[in-house]
Amino acid sequence: MTKLDFPITGEAITPQWLTSELRARGLLSNGEIEHIELAPLSDPGQTADLFRLTPRYVGDASDAPATLVAKVPTTHEGAKALSLAMQAYEKEIRFYRHFRQESALPIPTCYAAEIDESGERFVLILEDLGNARNGALFSNPITDIERGLTGLAALHARFWGKQELLELPWVQDKSAEDWVELGAVVFEQVVAGVRGTYEHCLSPNSWSVVEHYRDNYRSMKVRPRDAETLVHSDAHAKQMFFPSEKLDRFVIFDWQAPSYGIAAHDVSRLLVLGVTTDERRQHEDALLAHYLDALRSHGVTDLNAERLRYGVRLTTLNNLFINMLAALQTDTEILGAQARAEGTTWEEGLFGRLGAAIDDWDTRAVIDQMVRESAEDAG
Repeated sequence: MTKLDFPITGEAITPQWLTSELRARGLLSNGEIEHIELAPLSDPGQTADLFRLTPRYVGDASDAPATLVAKVPTTHEGAKALSLAMQAYEKEIRFYRHFRQESALPIPTCYAAEIDESGERFVLILEDLGNARNGALFSNPITDIERGLTGLAALHARFWGKQELLELPWVQDKSAEDWVELGAVVFEQVVAGVRGTYEHCLSPNSWSVVEHYRDNYRSMKVRPRDAETLVHSDAHAKQMFFPSEKLDRFVIFDWQAPSYGIAAHDVSRLLVLGVTTDERRQHEDALLAHYLDALRSHGVTDLNAERLRYGVRLTTLNNLFINMLAALQTDTEILGAQARAEGTTWEEGLFGRLGAAIDDWDTRAVIDQMVRESAEDAG
């Protein structure tokens, strides 16, 4: 294969191609792969298809990984259409290409990252973290949420206030006017598409707040460069691997929407989505304090508890927006099976918990506050 001729299905990954990619990373200089055992991962991807690769080596393979994970375009057409519209594949490939030399970041080791000009055909070969413990989408122990916030604080602190990230074309500026305008248009369409089917999942008050958010979307912008950093944008616990007895690693993966925005976006998503509403209510104060303490341990001192809570309250609406998109564009049967295995329903996980947080946190008031602040900044 030539460099531009790369596999886009698991079955198309050949021993010759993978040998070449590992050698390009300084591995397998005195050995090669003669066969690859391919196994779909037990949890199908929604925006991509995932496979575990077990190479059979000949020669000296002492520096080569025993197993790897391949990520290729999904066969689910709705999820693929959403991923292409959001340029998710291209952003993830560019992310790993840019940061793969930064070993201190909590991300998987990347062995190959290829994509074509259309942004549709790609392959990503990553470290296999199967010996670590993957978090759950909806049902996590509070200790995992705490550990996740510790990891997010370290990541956020590393890029805190680094506006040079905005020079990277694949990092979305969440305060950019064109992004706000696109968000306003899409949010209006998504709300209209979701309401008829899933109206019962939110309280009347939550729906009124969602509509208030929709009506004021263009009037709201994050205060310029306020508590901003590199954010994952979908930082729920199932996007994380936690330390286990077999592998002492904490890792955040699935970097399809790297952005420059307020850190609270990641904090809110992990806090609200990963535990029941009762658990969130019981532990949220302690968890937010833990995140702040972790952030300060890395030298970030310009975010206080009040401003963090303001951001968490506000970004709950952004996180609901993401979940609405998921309900419309991805495979709800996969979500349903995952939720049942975790003792809940996907409607409760994606909508009910966010709606409860909107009700608990008087989110209408924070929308009004942001509109005021945006007007003051503009004036």
